[in-house]
Amino acid sequence: MAKVECYRTRELSAWFYEPPALVEPQKLLVCIHGISRNAKQQQEAFSSTADRLGVRLLAPEFSEERFPGYQRLDNAQGYTRADLALNRMLISLAGDLREQGWTLDMFGYSGGAQFCHRYALCYPARVSSLVLAGAGWYTFPERSVKYPRGLANWPSMLPGPAPVRVMSKIPTLVLVGDHDTERDASLRKGERIDEQQGLHRLARAHNWVERWRALGHATNLYLHELKGGTHDFALCVTQTDMVERTFRFLARGRELPS
Repeated sequence: MAKVECYRTRELSAWFYEPPALVEPQKLLVCIHGISRNAKQQQEAFSSTADRLGVRLLAPEFSEERFPGYQRLDNAQGYTRADLALNRMLISLAGDLREQGWTLDMFGYSGGAQFCHRYALCYPARVSSLVLAGAGWYTFPERSVKYPRGLANWPSMLPGPAPVRVMSKIPTLVLVGDHDTERDASLRKGERIDEQQGLHRLARAHNWVERWRALGHATNLYLHELKGGTHDFALCVTQTDMVERTFRFLARGRELPS
C-alpha cells in the first residue's frame, strides 16, 4: 500500500512518498520546487513516477523565512544553507528507514532546477540523474564568470565545483516549454546575464546545454522542449509531456515493478 506523510527535521519539512512496490530501496527521487514552494504539488505530480520506477520520493519545502536564497545554495549570513539542510534530512530519513544511504535522482522546476544543478556541482557522487525543468538561469561552466552565473569566485563555504569530466558522467535532461519566452517578474534580468545566457528561459536552456556540450558533456546531456509549455508547473504537468519525459529518462536501463 502506498504511503504519504509529512517528514520533518528541526530545520526542514518535506512530503515523503513510498510506493506500494519498492524495487530500489536505496534510490530516492528528490523533487525540488520553485519560488512558489509547492512541494506538495510536486509530490502529487510525481508519485506516479515513483510508482512506475519502484522508488521512494521526497519533496522538501524550503521556507522563505529560513531559506530565502535556496536556489543559490550560498545563503546569506544568518540563514541556513539549503544543501546542508537537505543533506541532514537525507541522513535522518535513511536512519529512520534503516537504509545505508541514498543515490539521488533529482527533478527540479524553475528555482528547483537551479538548486539541483548547483547541488550536483557540489555533490556529484550522490546524484545519479538530473532533470532540470524551466530554470530561470544557470551556473555556466565558465571560470571567468563569477558564481552563481559561472565558476569563478566559487563560495568557500560550498564543496566543489565538480570538474566537467565528473559532471559529464551524470545523465542530465533539460526540459523547457517551447513558449517559455516571457521576461516575467521572477526572471533574473540584466545586461550581463542576458548577454551570457539569453533573454528568456527557452534561450537560456539551449545556451547552457550547448556550452556543456562544447566542453565534452554530450553523451549524457539531453534537451527537450515541452510543446505548448509556458512557465507554469501545473500546466506543464497536465498539458505537456513533462512527467512522462521525466519517467522515460529515469527509467532507462532499470528493472521496473511488474
